[in-house]
Amino acid sequence: MSTKLRVIWDGATPGLADGRLSLAAFGAALQALLKATRNVAAEHVAKAVGETLDTTRATKRSLVDLQLSAYKTGSADVTLDIVPLPSKHSVPLFMDDVAKSVVHELFASIREESQGRRRNKWVYEFLSKLPDGLESQSYSIIHNGMEEDRLEFQKMTLAEPVIDMPQLLKVMGLVVGVTFGEPLRYEVRFAPYEGQILSLAATAELVEQAVSLRNQAAEAMTLTGDNPRLLWIRSADVPSPMMTAEEREDHIFRKWEELLRRLSQ
Repeated sequence: MSTKLRVIWDGATPGLADGRLSLAAFGAALQALLKATRNVAAEHVAKAVGETLDTTRATKRSLVDLQLSAYKTGSADVTLDIVPLPSKHSVPLFMDDVAKSVVHELFASIREESQGRRRNKWVYEFLSKLPDGLESQSYSIIHNGMEEDRLEFQKMTLAEPVIDMPQLLKVMGLVVGVTFGEPLRYEVRFAPYEGQILSLAATAELVEQAVSLRNQAAEAMTLTGDNPRLLWIRSADVPSPMMTAEEREDHIFRKWEELLRRLSQ
């Protein structure tokens, strides 16, 4: 039993009229589709095994690959297999279920996102990176060689992009690893009591502090976003420093005095 995603692209994009798929034109979109596939697979596996997954960040898990299993000329007529890669969850029946679920979620998300209804940010990224010149798109679910469902459209109405603003997040957990500087960046890997492991850019000083906190409960202030950072870390046994209202006001004005002065001009 196998479930596959069939994609047909047609239009004036270079190569399509000659029955070829240009990697220069479609490379970014195909890479985004692989990213979407792996994120959907990671969410499915996490749910199945009772893990918590931060769905706001791209997964680093390579549970599956997206592999071309058929290509027909005339236009870009591509059949893609969801192929499991070696992992601790790679039980054949379990991964077959993952492949089926991934194809159905990709299909449903393409249908919703192409009509301006938000469902999956990674599929949105895939559709937004498709090249100019496409005149028609078709997506089909193929199960055991038979077409189960099909979606066709000529134009997309993508929603306005959602900007993920960085946020301050204080977490409790354990330091599970560090990376020391060049040629790699300084990094602290922190495992919150709730949620997945965070890989945080840090300074050399923060890395040293993290090393000293190995094997004990710690509290960390992080900055989320595309490049998450560790701002400070300390033992969970250390009480949080308290400031009086006057001290907080003085601290804020000393820190932001120059910016506030410019804004007032």
